[in-house]
Amino acid sequence: MDFNYFNNIISQKQYFPKDLFALNNNECFVDGGAYDGATILDFINEVNNKYKFIYAFEPDHMNFTKLSNEFLYMNDTKVKLYNAGLYSKTGSISFCSNGNSSSFISEKGEFNIQVVRGDDVIKKYKPTYIKLDIEGSEQEAICGMKNIIIENHPKLAISIYHKQNDLWDIPLLIHNIENSYKLYIRHYLNCLNETVCYAV
Repeated sequence: MDFNYFNNIISQKQYFPKDLFALNNNECFVDGGAYDGATILDFINEVNNKYKFIYAFEPDHMNFTKLSNEFLYMNDTKVKLYNAGLYSKTGSISFCSNGNSSSFISEKGEFNIQVVRGDDVIKKYKPTYIKLDIEGSEQEAICGMKNIIIENHPKLAISIYHKQNDLWDIPLLIHNIENSYKLYIRHYLNCLNETVCYAV
C-alpha cells in the first residue's frame, strides 16, 4: 500500500489522450456516468464545439438535476440527456444515491432507478466514442451495447478500478466482443481510483 509508486505512472488528459486517438468534428460521444456534465464540457472543448451528437446517461436524480442545469443555458439540440443508467437490460433496479460521483447500483439501494440497454436507445446517431465511469456496472453496460461496438467500432474509455477483477475482465470482455481493438491501460491519480482501459 505504498502509494508513492503511482507517482511515476500518472497520466494526463483523462478520456482525451491525444497520443492514443484523435477527435474530429463529426464525433458522436456517449457519456455513461455523466454526473454534472464536466466530462461533456471537456469533450466539447476538445472538439472546439464542433461535433455531431452527445448522448449523456446519469441515473442519480440529484446528479441529473446538476447535469440538466448545466445544459439549460446551452439550449443545444445536439445533446440528449437521459435520467437513466446504462446496463445489460432495460427496466428498474435498486440504487444507492449519494448525490455525488460515487452513486451506484446495489441490491441494498434505497432507491429505484431506470436502466437501459445502449443498443435499445442509441439509435439515430452512430457512436464514435463511448466513455463509461459507472461505479462497477461497466461490464453490464458493455454487454448492453454489444451490437453498437460490433457494428460501429467506437473508441472506448472504460473505468476498470471499481472492482478488482475489472482490471482484467473488462479488457477481456472488450476483446471477446471485438478482437480488432488495440487496448491500453492508464492511471490518473496517486491512489487506487481512476484507472481507464482504452480500446481503439
